Amino acid sequence: MCMGNDVTARNEAVSSFRRELLREESQSTRRNDNRRKIGERIYPDSYMHAKVGTVGIQETQMKHTVRQFQKGQGLVEYGLLLLLIAIAAILAISIAGVSVQELYNQAMAGLGGEKCTPLARAGADWDSSQDKFWKGGITPQQGGYKVCPLCGGLLPGFSGNDYQVDLSGVQVKNTNSTWNGYGITFRAENGKMGLNGYMFELEKVNKSNPTQIYFSKWVNGVQIKPPIKRVYLKSDIDWNNPPDMSVKVEGDTFTAYMDGQQVLQGSDKTYTEGGSGVFSNAGTELNFSDFLAASVDCDEVK
Repeated sequence: MCMGNDVTARNEAVSSFRRELLREESQSTRRNDNRRKIGERIYPDSYMHAKVGTVGIQETQMKHTVRQFQKGQGLVEYGLLLLLIAIAAILAISIAGVSVQELYNQAMAGLGGEKCTPLARAGADWDSSQDKFWKGGITPQQGGYKVCPLCGGLLPGFSGNDYQVDLSGVQVKNTNSTWNGYGITFRAENGKMGLNGYMFELEKVNKSNPTQIYFSKWVNGVQIKPPIKRVYLKSDIDWNNPPDMSVKVEGDTFTAYMDGQQVLQGSDKTYTEGGSGVFSNAGTELNFSDFLAASVDCDEVK
């Protein structure tokens, strides 16, 4: 009987302790809520920032992601637009008959960029100019080419309007004491009746006459006289170390250079297009290392 009363007393004590804990926890919760409400009334901005801080960060990240996507999409669209413009420009240029390669060469030369690619260059084959005047063509040899006396030829498959041609690595062997020299033809062709076109020539007729340089016109294998333009040199050249030569033709104006120095300029309107080649006079065997045609805007040719 006494033991039962002790158990009952202990149970009531435990229950009373639990009720006290619950009441204390409830009061603590109410006190915290009251503090929060008071703080919101006294410091509303601080509590507002705390509430929206996380949302603001998420919103900023989302805006940044959208901007990055829009930027990438814009770059792709610009790239496609530029590609379409480039394709349209190339088609227009091609329809107009202008060489894209030549335009590229001109652009690179103007920018001082990489060297220009030649329009045509000496190789194993030449269009020989054998007719009533010229006796043979050009022969490839080790280190270059040989042109027999009174022989010559044109670069095969090449023809143009405005261009420059360059003859380099020149060496000569004068086989006679008269009619020494060599030259470059331009806007030329091997016609049925003979050579047609223009020629820039370095020539010494004999020991008594000064060396001359001149532009001449050829019609059906016949050299028209007088020359288009001629200059007598004040002193003879060194025939053991003869000059390289080049010619630039633009419109109706021709400009000649020897070892890179301008030496003569002339003009004529007879021929507007044609090829180019190398020729040797009757008293000279000509040897050279290279001959090429390039755009008029090229300063250097690879």
